[in-house]
Amino acid sequence: MRIYGITVQNRVGAIALGLAALAVGGVFLIFGLALLVALAVVSITLGAGVLLYRRLTGRGSLFMGATARSTRLDPAKEVFPAEGAGAQRSFDTIASQQGVGTNRGESIE
Repeated sequence: MRIYGITVQNRVGAIALGLAALAVGGVFLIFGLALLVALAVVSITLGAGVLLYRRLTGRGSLFMGATARSTRLDPAKEVFPAEGAGAQRSFDTIASQQGVGTNRGESIE
């Protein structure tokens, strides 16, 4: 296997080589940050354009399939707890399985 190395004979050459390496790294860093900023600007512009288009055309919500009518609560779909001793008994069973007292939240031990 071949191994390549750089040997610099004088101190000025080594400093110049180090500064050149730092400059190349700085150029790559600035280029990468510029790409990120450009991506952010394009994304914000595209998103604002989509929102403006949907607002002007009256297409409504951006959520898939959601309309103003579908986001309202439907009283017919409400769920109420079962009344009577059966509901309390099932709660007692769950509480005793978890090791919690049913009256004061104390541990059953």
